[in-house]
Amino acid sequence: MNLATSVTVFRILLAPVFAWVIYQARNGSTALLWAALALAILSEISDGLDGWLARRLGQVSDLGKLLDPLADSLARMTSFLAFTAVGWMSLGVMLVLIWRDILVSAIRTAAASQGLVLAARSSGKIKAIVQAAAIFAVLLAQLAHGYNLNWGFSWLWFQNLFVWAAALITAWSLADYAYSCRAAFRALARR
Repeated sequence: MNLATSVTVFRILLAPVFAWVIYQARNGSTALLWAALALAILSEISDGLDGWLARRLGQVSDLGKLLDPLADSLARMTSFLAFTAVGWMSLGVMLVLIWRDILVSAIRTAAASQGLVLAARSSGKIKAIVQAAAIFAVLLAQLAHGYNLNWGFSWLWFQNLFVWAAALITAWSLADYAYSCRAAFRALARR
């Protein structure tokens, strides 16, 4: 366990805390929404920090390579599950988000069992950025609602725009990943 991996584990441990704070904030507590926003920012900072530390300090490890994508999925999916549980996001969007993560993990596991390594795709990075933006958009919209801010547009519309964009980009990312792995699929089918 090195510093970079510790940061990754920290991000994993933040996820249930974030979910608890969201559940407690479901009735519009602005103080708790600010706490959730701070946790989301901390989670996203740790996402970049662990990789930077690993490269900078020469702490790239197999454990870190395993835990980093797991931490990313756990943090973001926990956030979206919490939003769904309190009614800030639809179940349909949640299903798109979680199915993509599960399917990509299953594809990677199947390929690895056959000695094939499937590289990450740039669409996955784009997906991560858009999902993070959606998390922040939901929190900001809920804060605006909590403070009764009316700037001439619907905060629910703002929130849903980002959430649906995350769902569409996530679906595109799955299609891109599956398409890029077609040679690996053929190899698996022949074995």
